[in-house]
Amino acid sequence: PAPGSLPAAASTVPGVGLLPNTIPAGALQSNSNNGGQESLVVITRPVTADGVIAQHIGELVGGNRLLMIGDSIFAGTEIRYGGKMCEGLNSLGWTVEVAAEPGRFVEFGVKVAERLIPKPPEPGAEQSNDDWDAVAVFLGSNYDGNQENYDAVMRKILDRAAPRPVVLYTVSEFRPSYREVADVISRLVEDYDNVTLIDWARAAKTPGVLGFDGLHPTNEGERVLVDLTGAALGRAPDGEVTCIRSQFSDDTAIGQGNGTPNTGGSSSGDSSSGGG
Repeated sequence: PAPGSLPAAASTVPGVGLLPNTIPAGALQSNSNNGGQESLVVITRPVTADGVIAQHIGELVGGNRLLMIGDSIFAGTEIRYGGKMCEGLNSLGWTVEVAAEPGRFVEFGVKVAERLIPKPPEPGAEQSNDDWDAVAVFLGSNYDGNQENYDAVMRKILDRAAPRPVVLYTVSEFRPSYREVADVISRLVEDYDNVTLIDWARAAKTPGVLGFDGLHPTNEGERVLVDLTGAALGRAPDGEVTCIRSQFSDDTAIGQGNGTPNTGGSSSGDSSSGGG
């Protein structure tokens, strides 16, 4: 729908509102500029397996710290590539770290999780100030064809993140074997009650979202990714809002994963991260 036909945000306290169920792409960034073009994708909130609109993650947590673990798809939105993700989610009150590197397979997620996600505190102990209130995971763009291993490693990541709410993303199926990745993600969503699914694969089918390699998002596609994430998170509880520069920013594996780096010069074929 056109922005003018969207439902009005219901006021909660002065100056604060609730996200409507449907929002236009680019709406979460205060300085987003779509060049006058119509939005590529209409962003809707995720729904449960029963078709019910899922609760916002912000309604389930007491703090505003979000850790995002991923490969080149997330890396293209990190501070070193312009910081679209943090900029967009800051506007909803989230403090964000994007720990993502191009060319990484699913095992990279375990490395990040074990280093950055604290184990649950002992009964009666206080939560660490460096802990995370929610986690987002986008891994599977680099897939070696071993479905059993992908499933097992993803469960290690989700087990480490539990009981925190987790946002999990489907992966664009730019090769037939990636149907196996989709099947694993479907099982994970069924097995983990704390997981909210974002169907990136569906959004990625819209012309203009992905670059020429059929895997990496364009600049406009990255804005769609940010908005999909914001629609799932909703507004965060009050807290200090900042962008955390991640220690996981090694780009030397560009081209070692799947896909071909985007080298086009236009927004329709260019991605910020470049690597496979």
